[in-house]
Amino acid sequence: MPLRFVFTSCEPGADRDAVLDIYVSTYGFIALSDASNMPFLPSVDLSARLVQARDRSVLMQAAVAVRGIEEPAKAPDGTSLGLGSFKNFAEIEANPGRAVACMRGALAAAADGLVRRLA
Repeated sequence: MPLRFVFTSCEPGADRDAVLDIYVSTYGFIALSDASNMPFLPSVDLSARLVQARDRSVLMQAAVAVRGIEEPAKAPDGTSLGLGSFKNFAEIEANPGRAVACMRGALAAAADGLVRRLA
């Protein structure tokens, strides 16, 4: 996974005006403090920039951080998997389907936040 933006140029003859260059710098589950009663929340940090293809100038830039999700996580069949927090790391390990759904929710929230910032 890149730790920086990676866009350098478009292939010759590419028919595009701009490129959205995105990288996710961190993702996973975090507790917001070391207190034993703090839940683990899905977390995503991403940065994006809109780069003009012809000269690589940056047209827009934004960063988004998500700590937890407000909506209950959903399974692929639409059933609720509960809120996007876990009481400890063992609960994350014991519920991989729910953990994946919570991370998908956090990534979707980050994408929504990015769209709002770049709009």
